[in-house]
Amino acid sequence: MTPQKLKQTEIGTIPEDWESKKLEDVGLFRYGYTATSIQEDTGVKYIRITDISENGSIDWENMPFCKISNEEFEKYKINEGDILFARIGATAGKTCYIESKKDAAFASYLIRFQVKHGTNSKFIYFFTQSSLYWSQALRLREGQLKKGLNANTLAEIEILLPSELEQNTIVNILSTIDLRIDIVERERRIIERLKVGIMRELFEGKEWKIVKLGDENLFELIMGQSPPSSSYNREGKGLPFLQGNAEFGPIYPNPTVYCSKPLKVAKSDDILISVRAPVGELNIADKDCCIGRGIGAIRAKSGINHIFLFYYLKFINRKINSIAGGSTFKAVTKSQLERFEINIPLLQEQEKIAEILSNLDKKLSIQQFKKSKLDTIKKGLMNDLLS
Repeated sequence: MTPQKLKQTEIGTIPEDWESKKLEDVGLFRYGYTATSIQEDTGVKYIRITDISENGSIDWENMPFCKISNEEFEKYKINEGDILFARIGATAGKTCYIESKKDAAFASYLIRFQVKHGTNSKFIYFFTQSSLYWSQALRLREGQLKKGLNANTLAEIEILLPSELEQNTIVNILSTIDLRIDIVERERRIIERLKVGIMRELFEGKEWKIVKLGDENLFELIMGQSPPSSSYNREGKGLPFLQGNAEFGPIYPNPTVYCSKPLKVAKSDDILISVRAPVGELNIADKDCCIGRGIGAIRAKSGINHIFLFYYLKFINRKINSIAGGSTFKAVTKSQLERFEINIPLLQEQEKIAEILSNLDKKLSIQQFKKSKLDTIKKGLMNDLLS
């Protein structure tokens, strides 16, 4: 195989038949429209920064409408192949791609980029997800007085451009990965909706036995206490240390700090509950861990299935939050938790409910694993194909 010929440019070594250009060389920028978003159907949707998800997709269903004249709409409408750039704050530089024609105008905190003929617009969109793009965008964004990007700064971003045929090939490869990611995400959302419906069916309107979390025959409540800061470490010495719900995962916590001198300890299978704002967030301890003041632990005793308890408390999360005190900083005390009433069926029914919901969460976990793998594959391909 003949080795590919390379050449040196300002942004590194690239294939000889690729070009180094700026965004302004391949498209035109236009600022968005300032309007008031409304729920009334005017026939024209109004795209805002908040309507663009982390992965660049657009929530068309929940997007508001706007009032706009025909003349203004012609000026600010989006077209198939447009790329929208977020301008302001932490999202500045984030992009979305308009896959098909929509009757929608774009908001003032967005910039539309219309790619010129001869360049594949989706290739440019994929480039805006690459490390080469973000290394430049973040540097330009941080250099602004108000953290953000404008058309002039975006125009200066360097891009690497192969032939149009090669652009099309790269787009086809990455679009195939994106299609698979979308399928996996849709499957995940279906399972999530199914889980919500099943939880309602399993928990609502049941005439089970009413007990209090303070019933010492069924539960033990442990409120967290902050250990000395000198005992904190990231080297894994001692027990994992949980200070609040920031370390919570979907079911089990993801600690980053450890404590060599724990004062309060939650044991494996204890239900971890956030007792400071936001009150009522829940996890299950998968190992012994040190808990700080923002966390409490509910230890299930004989007759209580801890997994059932976790799902039941998640279902009534709002009710738990409602008992919290404090006008500016909500928190719940041990005595408030002890008085809190819950409904408990017989152990056999608890175990059946726990099994049903655990199986659904296993399916959700599989979907998340698939998506993570695909995201990793896409990232690797982008590094190979776009540089």
